[in-house]
Amino acid sequence: MDWSRKNRIIGIVLLSVMFSLAPHILYGRKISVDSLVKLIPSKTGKEKMDLLEKVAYFYRHRNPEKSLNFGYQALRYAQLVDNRNYFFTAYSIISLAHRYNSNLDSALYYGEKDMEIARMTQDTSQNYLANNRLGLIYKKKGSYLTAISYFSKAISYATTKRMEADLYNNIGISYKYLGNYLEALEYYSKTLHIRKQTHDSLGYAYILNNIANLYGNMEQYRKALNTMRQSVHIKEKLKLSPFDLSLGYGNLAEYYLLLRDSTLYDSIFYFIRKAEEQALIANNEELRNTAISKLAKYYQIKGEYEESTKLYDSILTFFKSKEMTTKAAHILLEIASNKMSQGQFLSARKTLESAHKIIRKHDILPQLMPYYQLSSDLHMIRHAYKEAYMDLQSLNDLRSKMFTSEIQKKITDIEVKKQLESKEKDNRILSQQNMLQKAKLAQKNTIIYFSVFLLALVVIFLFFIFKSLRALKEKHQILLQTKEELEVSRQSLLNANNVKNKLFSIVSHDILNGFHPLYGMLEYLRNNVKEMDKEEIYNVVNNVFRGATRNLHLMKNILLWGKSQMNNFELNPEELDIHEIIAKNLRNMQIVAENKGIYFLNKVPPQTKVIADKEAVLSILRNICFNAVKFSPEGEKIIISAADEGNKVKICVKDHGVGMGPEKIEQILKGLEMKSQDGTQQEKGSGLGLIVTKEFIEKSGGELSIESTINVGTKMCFTLPKPEKRYHS
Repeated sequence: MDWSRKNRIIGIVLLSVMFSLAPHILYGRKISVDSLVKLIPSKTGKEKMDLLEKVAYFYRHRNPEKSLNFGYQALRYAQLVDNRNYFFTAYSIISLAHRYNSNLDSALYYGEKDMEIARMTQDTSQNYLANNRLGLIYKKKGSYLTAISYFSKAISYATTKRMEADLYNNIGISYKYLGNYLEALEYYSKTLHIRKQTHDSLGYAYILNNIANLYGNMEQYRKALNTMRQSVHIKEKLKLSPFDLSLGYGNLAEYYLLLRDSTLYDSIFYFIRKAEEQALIANNEELRNTAISKLAKYYQIKGEYEESTKLYDSILTFFKSKEMTTKAAHILLEIASNKMSQGQFLSARKTLESAHKIIRKHDILPQLMPYYQLSSDLHMIRHAYKEAYMDLQSLNDLRSKMFTSEIQKKITDIEVKKQLESKEKDNRILSQQNMLQKAKLAQKNTIIYFSVFLLALVVIFLFFIFKSLRALKEKHQILLQTKEELEVSRQSLLNANNVKNKLFSIVSHDILNGFHPLYGMLEYLRNNVKEMDKEEIYNVVNNVFRGATRNLHLMKNILLWGKSQMNNFELNPEELDIHEIIAKNLRNMQIVAENKGIYFLNKVPPQTKVIADKEAVLSILRNICFNAVKFSPEGEKIIISAADEGNKVKICVKDHGVGMGPEKIEQILKGLEMKSQDGTQQEKGSGLGLIVTKEFIEKSGGELSIESTINVGTKMCFTLPKPEKRYHS
């Protein structure tokens, strides 16, 4: 095994460790953004808009759809308060999100709306932002001269050197895409000078990166490599994100590869490995596969085609799964080249055909040229000269087509440039007219300020006149408020008194009445037990048990309700397995259910965790299950199930009993139901159970819901919070 392969193994081990640490590194950053998101609903005004803008900007390239959602939140708030500046911010966020999501027409629509507001307000910062962002949209659309015109307009509104440098950089990028490398280099140099002058190390690193890539376009690979080294060195000192470092290391490896110098192979492998490490820390699979593609190229240059093809195959699988068709086609062409070098001509032809299908289907013209070249070479090797000639003819036709298209584009750009120069002259004339208007406006302002001063004196005078009247009005308001508070207190006392009376009624009537039949049955049993057979004794004892169970159930509810009304009453929530709690409750309910031939079906999965007070949950389940048994006919089944609802668990008890109407459901959900109807075997009740149940569900942070149809059955559900996820470093 050679040196490079040993390092490859070591690299993989290191990457695995880094990959395991990556979620913990990223988690810290996520908490920070999530905390900002949680603050948004509690804020108002500019503070709310600033938070929405920060969060949207954070998600712009990570999740553009999420960024767009925050933009629409900002727009709704702007509409609510009807503030022009807030509309500007909202349109900016939405335009930005659409641009990062490549919805350029939508991005342009909202960018133009921003420009309308900027023109109306004549605000310097808004005009800067609107022109710069429209320039970025047109740059992404490929209308580079139009983009340059907007960037140039934005320069006149730039208030800092750094803003000016950003615009020079954008102009340089646009000229690079136009193929005007010397003009691009001039604007990049301006940017570099300002970054150095303002001690902007981060910006300095990025502009060096752009200059290096420009040298790469000019095929000056040695210059590109040296400049990229400077950029990466600064990024390392600044400890930039793994994403930025991975790109930098990948670029260094790329320029080493382009030099095709065998003495530099160790450096190529070193920077590829570092690019892959940083991509794993960034948890970015696309970056990681891009780094691996450079490693595959490295093995290809060295003539290790099998190793190269193996890596390309794994990268191809990823790009296909992500529908990155251009990259997938490029990788297929590289694999075909490897197979040709190994003499696997039939396999190479099949690979080329696969690449051709993707290229044609998605109209990827740049990949057609290397396809025709490789196809022609393959036909030549196989002595199929006619087919080779046809491929070369197709290659020449494609070059002619692209050349003609490029000429047409340059002609169009020249025409646009002339129109822009004409517009610039008009803008200078308008600027002079604006200066005259500003002078006239200053005179008017002087008159207005004097008028405002006189008006202020009048307002102060009126203020002292009405001060005493306002004091009287405030006292009157205080009296009205006190009266309202007393009325609320009176109503609260009346409600409490009504509940107390109802409670005493239950204690005096339901419990005492419940003991009379028990007493009678026990007396009958005592007097006649010797003459009774086993079945008669069982029936009497069973009836006594049912009556005692009902009274015990009622007493528990009264005690729990009374306890819940105390000021110092608190629940003690803990982590519970709801499956086990239900199983325990069903064991206690089984005897009551068996009397009616009813059976329970516990469909709640084991290890379904909730956070709640154990006794409260037992009380909730006992009351709901008791009701389900009470109103179910003999021989039916009662199903208990649970469902995941985000940060809560929803537990449902479904019976096939008598059901209830909408009015009764509404009374139960409002906590007004303290009147119980008899069960299917004339079982009695107090109505207090559902009130206790509702109170405990709400105090546990849950919610009660009921679905019921008369003579079909009832589904009574409640929610409980889930335990929070814990992360261990």
